Amino acid sequence: MILYILLIWIATGAAIGFTLLFWIIRSETRYAPRKADCLILLGARVTSHTFLYRKQKTLQLYKRGIAQNIIATGGKGKREPLAESVSAVHYLLRHGVPYPRIRFEQKSGSTWENLLHARRIMRQNGWETAVIVTTGYHLSRAMCVAKKLYVSASGAAALAYSPEKWYHRFREVIGIVYYFLRRRI
Repeated sequence: MILYILLIWIATGAAIGFTLLFWIIRSETRYAPRKADCLILLGARVTSHTFLYRKQKTLQLYKRGIAQNIIATGGKGKREPLAESVSAVHYLLRHGVPYPRIRFEQKSGSTWENLLHARRIMRQNGWETAVIVTTGYHLSRAMCVAKKLYVSASGAAALAYSPEKWYHRFREVIGIVYYFLRRRI
């Protein structure tokens, strides 16, 4: 009887996990950026391809005129030379974005905190709409967090570094379950 119940739990967990994985993969191409007051660049490990692709996507959207302002998010992680947001600011300035168009915060260490601080910056500047820029596999959770925090946003998926893509997709399944249990989505 106990083995039967254990098998049911395992099967249910696997079904939920694969459903979430399918949702994540589908979300990678589901969102399209709409004209907004600002772009919210979600941080990632400073030296990663992931973060480079997010910065490139943000710059591309800015140059296309999707938004006139950028909020860079992300604190300083362990073994990182500087805060994620500071790295993003340096990148954006080097590529021609005027400093008055950039806002940033250096305290966040999670998607929830990224968007919580971005919401505060939006309110301080009177901005009502945003485009969240992150990697495709991360976009579904980021959009759910934005909705929970009452941030009016569309999404834009940056490229994902291929060798890491499946690892991060499976990691997102865990992240979604964790955020659901913590009532953050």
